[in-house]
Amino acid sequence: MIQNLILKLFSRSEKSQKIGYKLLKINDLIAKSKNGTEIIVSLIPLNKMQNTRQGLQQIEVGKRILLQSGIVVDLNLDGRTFYTSLHHLFKLNQRVM
Repeated sequence: MIQNLILKLFSRSEKSQKIGYKLLKINDLIAKSKNGTEIIVSLIPLNKMQNTRQGLQQIEVGKRILLQSGIVVDLNLDGRTFYTSLHHLFKLNQRVM
């Protein structure tokens, strides 16, 4: 019981989520870094809750990046670049937002 509670708390506090996005792949894109490294990524929607008269609704407000490893990262404000870790900048060929 205590182990399950600890696992639930730990999984909620993780910044990178791996749950449920494998089925929501939109498309495969190639991202390149300055040193020539290429990775395959997918776009997933970034949903926020909006309060309406009919109740709460999920609204898509942007896109996020799903790496092949299952880690989800945010796009930068320009809509083309993202960081996988500290000082690891990757760039997409076209703007996705």
